[in-house]
Amino acid sequence: MTILTLPPRDGLQVALRVLRTRKWTVLATLVVVMALMGAYLMLVGRTYTASTSLQVAVIGAEPAPTMRTGVASVDMTTEIDLVRSGEAAKRTVEKVGGTLTVEQLIEGVRVVADPLGTVLTISWTADDPEKARLISATHAESYLQVRKELVLERAKAVMAELDTQIGDLQRQLASVPGDSASEASTRQVLTSRIGALTQRRAALLGYDAPTGRVVTSPELAELVVGPSRVLYMASAAALGLILGLALAVVREQMDHRVRGPRHLAQIIAAPVWSADVTGAGDLRWFGGAHLATIVGRDRGTPALVIGSTEKESPYLLAAYRAAQGEVRPDQRVVLLDLDGPRAELIRALADVDHVVIAPNPDMPKEEVRQLADQIDLSGTELIGAFHLLPEAPMKGADIRDIGEVGEATTARHRGEGAHGIR
Repeated sequence: MTILTLPPRDGLQVALRVLRTRKWTVLATLVVVMALMGAYLMLVGRTYTASTSLQVAVIGAEPAPTMRTGVASVDMTTEIDLVRSGEAAKRTVEKVGGTLTVEQLIEGVRVVADPLGTVLTISWTADDPEKARLISATHAESYLQVRKELVLERAKAVMAELDTQIGDLQRQLASVPGDSASEASTRQVLTSRIGALTQRRAALLGYDAPTGRVVTSPELAELVVGPSRVLYMASAAALGLILGLALAVVREQMDHRVRGPRHLAQIIAAPVWSADVTGAGDLRWFGGAHLATIVGRDRGTPALVIGSTEKESPYLLAAYRAAQGEVRPDQRVVLLDLDGPRAELIRALADVDHVVIAPNPDMPKEEVRQLADQIDLSGTELIGAFHLLPEAPMKGADIRDIGEVGEATTARHRGEGAHGIR
């Protein structure tokens, strides 16, 4: 354990301290979430999505115009509705057979269209790759068949309208008698119009223009295997990490304990000195006490605030007084009982200039923060704290007994010489 622990400089150090303290919470949450995701992937099994791409032919207002223009386009919204139409789904179900229903096909088929182009992609997901390819390709053919029939119906309607117009013009032509120049001109105009309409009608006879074609064959249809285990597990890891961090923050807020010297330094915003676990008795505290004495060397009369029932009290007091005897032998360390009435402790602070606290290991962090605030409001400077190990407190000890042990130990150190305890 490090003897000296400085308070965190920024929020990053605080976050790292919380992460170190709650690392098992984060790790446990991460493992649980990933285990649940793994179980889910095992239960749902594999699915296969086959996609078939189509090149949709551009059809204008007239199915077979005599002149082509570059302004024609495909209304992809209408085409998507046609892919999902009941007629197309019915034909696919009849061809595929099995337990597939029209409603299932309409609900499950996925259509993606290029809004600025003429490419449609029809996708179907199944638990068998061949079945997915079959339904995807079959539905693409059904869509093209329905689209072609609609175009042919429109061509028949246009032919009927052209026949009506041609008949009207022919009757008008028959009703123009005489050989005058004006009548001849009228007959010429009517004849020209009849010829144009007849040409348009002739283009519709036997009309069988393609309405589109399948770009990808069923054997080469794109096949996506899902769910992606890598993607799902990565998402589970990210979710588990986020939930673990959130749970760690919640536990940190709800936990009233002081979680080590770093946490104590964060609470009091001052250095914290710990015992040297390789030492014994007062020697284990001398390193930290010496550092505390150096910090308070030019800050007036020192005081140690510690509970009278703490097992480490006599050793810590002895080490602190021994270190004070080396650095400032003219100043005596005042001992203040943390277990006594708080009002008496606050009044006693008026007789000292700076203090070092040694809160009980089971002292809630709110009380530690309150103690630091009370010391600050009293005008006495809090230069740091000693972090006591969570051991059983002394029984039947009195603060005066601790003081006597500390004074005796200090006298012993002075008799042996300061170099003897280093």
